[in-house]
Amino acid sequence: MIYRFGHQAVVRLAGNVFADEADVRKPDRDRESPMAADSSRQKIHKVVLVGHCGADQFMLQRAVSQALGDVVSVTSVNDWDTLVAGGGPGSLMLVNRVLDGRFGTGSGVELIGRLCGQPDPPVTVLVSNFEDAQEQAVGVGALRGFGKSDLNTPTVAGLLKQMVFG
Repeated sequence: MIYRFGHQAVVRLAGNVFADEADVRKPDRDRESPMAADSSRQKIHKVVLVGHCGADQFMLQRAVSQALGDVVSVTSVNDWDTLVAGGGPGSLMLVNRVLDGRFGTGSGVELIGRLCGQPDPPVTVLVSNFEDAQEQAVGVGALRGFGKSDLNTPTVAGLLKQMVFG
């Protein structure tokens, strides 16, 4: 599977991660999101876990901390008002596919569309194992995300590092 971030690419083949652009051919279904070019210029200083249950928050926070260390802060949000107040440029939003909380919707893809429609939107990523949900999220402005089943893999650690450090 190919994950693209601006002009960078990370490729996962048989559990191995390759990051050489010359070795990557971009299939149509892995097109860049509208935010990809802009997000590569944003300095990420905060990771926001959006709409995850307590157990998943712990699991995600641990994975983010292991991948990124203390370079960014990690916070959890389970309502729209807190999300809008604490998000924006400089934030990486890891949005659950099925939201736990009070967002006015239960759909992470719909929430991503709302966030990406704002001026100066945050960088958003859908957390889902389902390819069709990932494609929908990219279609509304998210970067291609990852599933919880891949969370503690070198691939996801590499993706998080690429999103934050460029």
